[in-house]
Amino acid sequence: MKKIITLLLAITAMATAFAREITGKVLDENESPLDFVNVVLYRDSTYVTGAVTDTIGAFSISTEINGNLTAKVSFVGYETYIATVPRSGNMGVIRLTPSAVQLGEIVVKATRPATTMKGNALVTNIEGSSLAIAGTANDVLARVPMVVDNSGTLEVFGKGAPEIYINGRKVNDLQELAQLNSQDMKNVSVITNPGAAYAANVKSVILIRTKPPKGDGLSGTIRTDNGFQHYFRTGNSIDLKYRTRGLELFANYGWWYGDNRDERSNEMTTTTTKGTYNQSISTVGRQSYNDMTGKIGFSYMFNDRHSIGAYYQNSRNRHHLTSKRDLAKRYPA
Repeated sequence: MKKIITLLLAITAMATAFAREITGKVLDENESPLDFVNVVLYRDSTYVTGAVTDTIGAFSISTEINGNLTAKVSFVGYETYIATVPRSGNMGVIRLTPSAVQLGEIVVKATRPATTMKGNALVTNIEGSSLAIAGTANDVLARVPMVVDNSGTLEVFGKGAPEIYINGRKVNDLQELAQLNSQDMKNVSVITNPGAAYAANVKSVILIRTKPPKGDGLSGTIRTDNGFQHYFRTGNSIDLKYRTRGLELFANYGWWYGDNRDERSNEMTTTTTKGTYNQSISTVGRQSYNDMTGKIGFSYMFNDRHSIGAYYQNSRNRHHLTSKRDLAKRYPA
């Protein structure tokens, strides 16, 4: 019996040693708490986990990683705060600074989007907020509470990649998000417990509602996004629409080209009869992509809640891993 109790105490001590709680509180420039602020933990450049603040601005994140962690605190309308997590896990009070764009004598401040809980959904209004000029649906989703852009993949905190719907229609090709203009979005709902309305393997859902189309005639958008992060990348799209009364004809074309860098690191401890060793393994990969997609279709809106439509889409995706290397180090603990 004594041995069993000793074993249980040892297991409890080990679990406590590996568990780590990251806590803190987020305030605005007026010392008021900010709710629904994204707090994301990274190890090196690898996403670990995340959470949002509650109504008093507090957050608490559990993790089993005891190494060096970096916290990224972001909220629309405020400058992103990045800091190293202390060993104690207590980050104290974090004060965010409002973001502003200065044009000569004019200072334009971003408008905060309204986020509320409605049933089991976290709803963020896009219309009339700074998110309406974010760019595309991808840019919006990466900024709403509970969602993180993990190396180009959208994930919901603790739930992995979500199913995404636009006006009740499931998005099977994620490139549709790059073709949806943020100015056409009304709101975004993030559901972390989908329930029986969805398949059993669906852990989270994102619902996008768009604004009813306004104005007749021909309209179009040309968008280009270029950048350099280790490697050059470019994304370009053309969207054309023609509206007359309730009928809308549309055509889209997109081209994405570039390279992604993937870095991962793992640490393990090995105990043998000769001693205990720590092993660090770092993997670096480079993935090239050259994707094109085209889409034509129509829709007819009877009223704000009822519409019908169809489209034809064709895509070509070319992805391949061009290089990969593993670096391993082993040293005594």
